[in-house]
Order: sequence, then structure tokens, then C-alpha cells
Amino acid sequence: MVLEAHTQIQYCTAKANYCEFHAGLRHLMRLARWAGFFPVQGLSQTNPDDVRFEFRSLYALYHAITVIGQTVMTFLAFYSFVDSNVSLSVVSNFLFYFTNYVTLVLLWRLSKNWSALISKTLEFEQSVTEIRTTRNLVSRTNTLTYVVLIFAMIEHALSKVFNIRSVMCCLGETSLNHTVINNYFKFKWKFVFDYFSTSTTYSYFVGFIAEFLCMQATFLWSFTDVLIMCFSIYLSSFFEDFNSTVSSFMKKASKTVPWSTLRVQYSQIVLIVKQMDEQLDYFVLISYFTNLFFICFQLYNSLNRIYDANDVCNENMDIIATASVTYLTYYVFSFLFLVTRALLLSIMAANVHSCAQVPQLALYEVPTADYSLDVQRFQLQLRYTTVGLSGVCFNVTRGMILRVIGTIVTYELVLIQLTKKNLDNDTSIRDYYLPKHLI
Repeated sequence: MVLEAHTQIQYCTAKANYCEFHAGLRHLMRLARWAGFFPVQGLSQTNPDDVRFEFRSLYALYHAITVIGQTVMTFLAFYSFVDSNVSLSVVSNFLFYFTNYVTLVLLWRLSKNWSALISKTLEFEQSVTEIRTTRNLVSRTNTLTYVVLIFAMIEHALSKVFNIRSVMCCLGETSLNHTVINNYFKFKWKFVFDYFSTSTTYSYFVGFIAEFLCMQATFLWSFTDVLIMCFSIYLSSFFEDFNSTVSSFMKKASKTVPWSTLRVQYSQIVLIVKQMDEQLDYFVLISYFTNLFFICFQLYNSLNRIYDANDVCNENMDIIATASVTYLTYYVFSFLFLVTRALLLSIMAANVHSCAQVPQLALYEVPTADYSLDVQRFQLQLRYTTVGLSGVCFNVTRGMILRVIGTIVTYELVLIQLTKKNLDNDTSIRDYYLPKHLI
């Protein structure tokens, strides 16, 4: 049956193989390929038929080198975690590289399934062209991609500036020189040089390689969140178009609403959600775990004005470093960026579930005279089918977001109270480590 509620936008008529999913995500996935994480060919082409996983290619070689590098960094972080005294800094360093390594493995799996996923989305898009009205999907996903990743680059740059300025402050240097760089590497990559170095000399080559691998891991962390957000925007847009179609029919008060056809089209959208969720569920789990941990970690450090002190710094220099403008700028920006990114991800992912539930309101308004078996079946489907993205062991909904926020607030209050109790026993550092209103 042909739906007359909207003017049909035949995306695939002018170009039979045009795929919105490929067009909306190819910029993001191409950035991942340039970073060494997604060895898929054809991402620069608008034609989805050219997309393929190619094991024998330069990108695959680049990816293999990246895997080796990230494996070494994860091993060294784990070795440092086991060999040194347990602290929040050591734990956070290990979790950062470990979770990114897991994400790297998941991306390898996704890259092998990417061509098949595009084929499924292309088939799906061609089956629901009658309800498709969204025109700005590609611009929305591309804008989101570049804005979030640019802010991630700024946050990473601010962290480097703060760490270098802290080393300069501790050494009493006013300019960047060999001594500053040498001590920066010694401070920042201590867990790397402690394993490889046999003397006090720190290799520039090893230091810059560690910096590059850290930058890759930082990109991958933000990339994971953006990937989930772009998938969410894509899926939500089809539910929004479907809801607009249903609303248009209901406004006409027509007795010939094609509930059977609408239910079939809704089922097609639900099916593509399920198929994409199979590819994304572990990404969602890793994303929520890392965001939850590092939000608490950053907030704890910010409130207590704590950072990893350099070995060449004394207590007075540490106080000066944490009272600097660079410290305030970095930690405020980093915390706000992390919280904003996590909230955007949660809201967009939960929006898939929320939009999928909207048709229930229209079905409740169906008059008794127009109530049919198709309406009843549609109601049962909406009531007993959970539609949305998941994190393996949880579904991303608005209620879940509130529970996560409550968890963050609860644990942060516990950490602050424990810190206050411990530092009260040492009056020499109490005034420095605790905010004035907690003393």
C-alpha cells in the first residue's frame, strides 16, 4: 500500500546504491582509518559498493603496527600496575590503555563486518523510502564528528601544556629546552622508561613514540563516544520520520489508516536497530565504564587539587603548579568536556528508545470503531518489545541516565568524605589538598 501522508523522497531513485548510513559515517570512519584503527577500503568514495575490508593493504599494515604499539603500551601499563604501589594514578593509567585496547579489538571486528552492515542498511533504507523525510542526517553527523574530535584535540593539547609547564616550574626554567623535555619524558612516561631504560638517559625516540601512541589512544576514547552518537542519530531519525507519518494520518482522522503497513515498517526499523545493537553493545559497555570512572577521577582530582607530581618537584613547587592558570584551565576544560560528551552520548542513545515508544500514544487514541486486529498486534509489539541500544547487560534509557548520575554523585561524596577524614590527620597538607569549604 502506498502511503500518501508525505511526499515520497526517493533517495535511491536518482542513485540506486546511495546509502545514508555510509554517507553519514564515512567521514568518522575515515578519521579512524587515518589514526590506524579501521583498515577498510572505499571510505573516501560515495559509492558503498566500493567499501570492503582488505587485509592486504597499506592501511592494514598501518593497523598492524598500531596493534603492536598499543599492545606494548597496555602491557607496560599492566606491568606498572602490578609492580608499583597501587594508587588512583596507576589504576587510571592501566584502565585507560586496557579499555582502549579492548576497543581496538572491537573495531577490528566491526571493520570485518562493515561492508555487510552497509548492505543491510542500504536494503533497509530502500524499504522505508515512503516515510523518509529527514534531509540533514549527513550534515548533523559530520558536524558532530568534527566538533567533538576538535574539542578532544584541544583537551589533549591542554594536558600536554600543563604537564610541560609543571616541569618547567619545578626546574625553574623559563623556556623549553633539553632538560625540560628530558624530565617531561621521565615524568610522563615513567612506566615506559622504567621497563626499557637501563640508565638515566631518556631516548627522544622512545618518548615521541609513546606520545604518538598516547594520542592514538586518546583519539580512540573520543571516537568510541562519537561512533555511538552517530549510530543513535541515524536510528532516531527513522523513528522520528515514522512518528511524523503516524501523526499525519491521525490528524486526518481517517478510518483507513494502514496500520498493517505501518506495523511492518516499524518492524523493519526495529530489525535494523537490533542488527546495529549487535555491533555496538560492547562499545556502549566500554564507553559507559570509562566515562563513569574518569568523570569520578577528574572530579576527585579537581576538587582536591591533586595531580601526579614530578620527581624533581618538592611540596612547595607542587602547590605552585596546582595554583597555576594552566592547571585550572586544563582541569576545568577537561572535566566539562568529559561530562558534556558523556551526557550527549547518553541523551542521543536514550533517544532511540524514547522515539520508539512514541507510537503508543497514537494507538491509545484509536477510536473503538476503528480498533482492529492490526492495532492490537501493534500495541502488543510496542508493549513487550524493548527497542534501543544496549550495553550488553543494560538498556540505554532516560531512567538509566538518572541512575548513572546518581551513582556518580554518591561515590564522589564518599570519596570526598574519605579524603577529608584522612587528611585531617595531617595538618601540614590539609589546607592545600582540601577545598576551603571542606575544612
